[in-house]
Amino acid sequence: MSKIEIKPFEEQIRIAGIAGELERAEEKAFKKGFKKGFEKMYEVGRAETEEKFILKLLETQSPEEISKNFEVPLERVLEIANGNC
Repeated sequence: MSKIEIKPFEEQIRIAGIAGELERAEEKAFKKGFKKGFEKMYEVGRAETEEKFILKLLETQSPEEISKNFEVPLERVLEIANGNC
């Protein structure tokens, strides 16, 4: 039969404090990861929307006009126009 060990009150408080710190660290890491994931998703969505928008504009405007009118680098417009994105 094993011996039941009763921990002193100070030890219980220390263990509870460590557990709380770990929980807060995990929560902070989760929030940070979620934020990074959301930012990445936003950037991907923005890039896809930009590509679709530019492709639609290319039906009626030249790459130079699009670059000038919408302040998009000409290289980016040409990249999208050539399907190299």
